[in-house]
Amino acid sequence: MTMIAWALLGIAALIVILAILIFVFKRDKWKDKHETDYRAFFWMGLIWTLFGVGSLFFYPGEMFFFLPMGIAFLAIGAANKKKWKKKKRTKKELWLVVAGLVVLLIFGLLAYFLMV
Repeated sequence: MTMIAWALLGIAALIVILAILIFVFKRDKWKDKHETDYRAFFWMGLIWTLFGVGSLFFYPGEMFFFLPMGIAFLAIGAANKKKWKKKKRTKKELWLVVAGLVVLLIFGLLAYFLMV
């Protein structure tokens, strides 16, 4: 067998071993019932829909899957709007989000000025 075939066989064996380990050690947690966060579905669908529309303009025909997936998530989230839960945000979380956005803005401006 060639080197590529052995590498692929090794990767496949590693995936199978990891799947078995995850199943063995996490199966007790899978029995717990979790409520679906439909608000997260809605926001994820909105972001994917916007990304899908943007990708249609910049990469027509290449990245088409974001738009239908985004619309599906958006529809699921909107259809279950009555099941949305109001989340209380702490000041610490808000400050972390603001700090993260400021850091992203600084890196974006730095990248822009370095490219120009």
